[in-house]
Amino acid sequence: MGDPMSTPRGYAAAVNLNDSVFLIGGMLSSVQILDTVEVYSASSGCSVLSFSSIGKRSFASAVVM
Repeated sequence: MGDPMSTPRGYAAAVNLNDSVFLIGGMLSSVQILDTVEVYSASSGCSVLSFSSIGKRSFASAVVM
């Protein structure tokens, strides 16, 4: 097993691209909605990206085309 995610979250959008899983937004608690993107790769572990320009998101979906 690799490193744990840095922020526990629920109701995030998730998408798999190449060897990485992206978790977008979500909820930390019933009142705190997240505006971060967490990326997990088996080869490099976890990293957090700040995309405040997308705004806070929860109960969303994501698609790779």
